Amino acid sequence: MNGELGREPILSAPAIADLDGDGRQEIAISTWPGTIYVVGADGSDRYGWPIRLPEIPSCPLDPGAPASAPCMSAAARIARGAFASPVLADLDGDGRLDVIQAAFDGTVHAFDRDGRALRGFPVEVHYAGPLAEEPARSRLLATPAVADFNGDGLPDLLVASSERLGEDGEAGAVYVIDGRGTTAPSGPVLAGWPVTVPSLSLDPLAAEGITASGVVGRFDGALAGVVQGNGAPPLVLPASPGEQLELLATPAGALPRASDGSQAGLDPTFGPLSPAAGARTMIPLLSQPALGDIDQDGTPDVIAAGASNAAALALTGAQGAAQPGPHLLAIWSGRSGAMLPRAPFVLEDYAISGSQAVVDLNGDGYPEVLSGSSGYFLHAFDGCGREPRGFPKFTGQSITTTPAVGDLDGDGTLEIAVGTRDGWLFAWHTEATTGALIAWESLHHDNQNTGNLDTPLKQGSARRAPRPLTVDLCEGAQQAPLILQLGGGCGCEAAGAEPRRGSGARGAGAALGAALVGAMALRGRRRRA
Repeated sequence: MNGELGREPILSAPAIADLDGDGRQEIAISTWPGTIYVVGADGSDRYGWPIRLPEIPSCPLDPGAPASAPCMSAAARIARGAFASPVLADLDGDGRLDVIQAAFDGTVHAFDRDGRALRGFPVEVHYAGPLAEEPARSRLLATPAVADFNGDGLPDLLVASSERLGEDGEAGAVYVIDGRGTTAPSGPVLAGWPVTVPSLSLDPLAAEGITASGVVGRFDGALAGVVQGNGAPPLVLPASPGEQLELLATPAGALPRASDGSQAGLDPTFGPLSPAAGARTMIPLLSQPALGDIDQDGTPDVIAAGASNAAALALTGAQGAAQPGPHLLAIWSGRSGAMLPRAPFVLEDYAISGSQAVVDLNGDGYPEVLSGSSGYFLHAFDGCGREPRGFPKFTGQSITTTPAVGDLDGDGTLEIAVGTRDGWLFAWHTEATTGALIAWESLHHDNQNTGNLDTPLKQGSARRAPRPLTVDLCEGAQQAPLILQLGGGCGCEAAGAEPRRGSGARGAGAALGAALVGAMALRGRRRRA
């Protein structure tokens, strides 16, 4: 690696794939100051790499001086650098993977394997829609997710922007960029996008606009992007939302409403059997979503970490904010839009910047959600909120990274690796074999960082349990057979499985909340840009 460019901090996840077709893996890495490396299996820089992202000049102070656009200023907070992870995908259809990088200059860059800019890139991401005021340019912190949204056979990019929208800056925008970039006949942004999303402004740059990376999955067979702002429930957005959709900013914890007053988003209400105390609504905060079929009903479920609306208000510095309450990990049913009955589960502290891995650790056919927290623990919750033998794991240090799973020592079983804020890397053996159900193996789903649940993983399997999790809320005759059984004290038990930690829930709650939105049923007032 180039010694002159060394010692740069790396805050993003590397991407790994065979870029040059020699049968060996390369590693793509981007740094905070804005250098992108591609390193071979022997540790050397590959041909054409590293490259530096473009320098962004400061805006001139002299009003008479020629303007530089774009440029850094107190209003336009752009710079050279990157927090988003590099993504590997074949954008131009030549059969070779390209390197995609969202950057602090407010643009999405794309390079071929030799470091040459792809035709049509970079693409500037700047809101110019129907909201009253054009926002100041800002950085892209979220990693793009990759999927063919327009059905042309080429991948497109789901990209969130940190630009603050609305009168109070309490919203952001999510785009889908055509894989052809500026050369696309209808322009680089697909029709119907961007979609504006409620999002509290909690911290300059780090938590304003939309900083959570979107993810992609299929809901009832239809491709959809899942996005979340700070302080509002996740949204499942169809690939073609029609004319431009605006979701107005809302108070923290309130269900977002579209311009016509209709509801949109997943239900923030606790599941009726959740052990979490305090307020009965939960919203994502300072985290990133993941997907996985936790209840094994054939539809992906949405996973996100967060807290109560009081916690969001406390982070904004609101006067007289109530006690924040517990930190939480939520799982929403992708079929109904409601939380699973035992969700959310309690964490010790925020899961800052992190996401989750999804893998069946004990072989019962129902996957666990691996999630760390700033409170030093790594948890592994199944759909009942139970943890397998040996969990949770205690690190004694804050976990702000996403767990990753893989066979590190080649013994045919999976290990879990996670880093801490203090600079330690922990790894644990598990009882899961390499053929276990793995739905989401690391941050951004896979080694290429596509954020797409459909991207094939090179390990594990996607096998389905014979029956989905179902619930009887003790409000009438029990159904048989029950997978999640609530008879005899309303316990939560998987059929044929040995009881595990946290298997007994006490008491019954109200019926599940009605589904608020399906993948293709999102409605709101639509305006043309």
